[in-house]
Amino acid sequence: MTRIGVARNILLETDPCAVDCVILPADVEDWSLLDHCGVRNALERDGWRFVAAGDWAVVLGDPTGRYAARISPFERAYQYFVELCRRHPGNRWLPTIHAATDLAGGGHLTVMELLIPRQIPDDDHPDPVWSSDEPDLATVRADVERTFSDCKTSVPWWGSLDVKPAHFLLDSEGQLKLVDPFGLAGAELYGLAESDYPSFCKLVPTEERRYMLQIPHFSQSYAAPQLRTLQAVIRAHDDAK
Repeated sequence: MTRIGVARNILLETDPCAVDCVILPADVEDWSLLDHCGVRNALERDGWRFVAAGDWAVVLGDPTGRYAARISPFERAYQYFVELCRRHPGNRWLPTIHAATDLAGGGHLTVMELLIPRQIPDDDHPDPVWSSDEPDLATVRADVERTFSDCKTSVPWWGSLDVKPAHFLLDSEGQLKLVDPFGLAGAELYGLAESDYPSFCKLVPTEERRYMLQIPHFSQSYAAPQLRTLQAVIRAHDDAK
């Protein structure tokens, strides 16, 4: 799959202070050569600790409490959010991205400022703030909607626009910031892998799907039946080669 305008290697902010303040283990020369387990092990050895997990990734926080590392074993969409943030440096509605890279086997690492979830009820509707005419947010909204429209026609399994309240988090000064408005239709992606794995393989090269069954979603008990089915499908496909 071609990723439009998505940088694939480690990139740091041009602000020297921002780079100096990011606490990444000095013994890792090229993060892109590690898989998701290698990245997590390297960070935890350096004092980073588990903060949260979603369906696709886990988040670690650094020892200072200032930075977060999002680590995904299998990633097809988060890079678009990283690029959104990089197109609008200093926009108060987007987090600062300090580093990002694809990982061996199809994963992805993003290091950004640590954001805190709001204590609000779950809501499946867009956050009312999303329609605000505040200039910085209007700039972000126009880019998000344009990117969403472009990717909807070019990226397999592109999902719905996600600007619910849970996607607006707080920075250290209490400013709301948007995170991860783009996503994939995971049920469709894994559904194709289950029903027609050869076709799935044509869309996702081997090296980009190596850890597709290791996303946090499959560690949940309710996902166990699908996990077993997918393991059997993949095993049968590999045995037939």
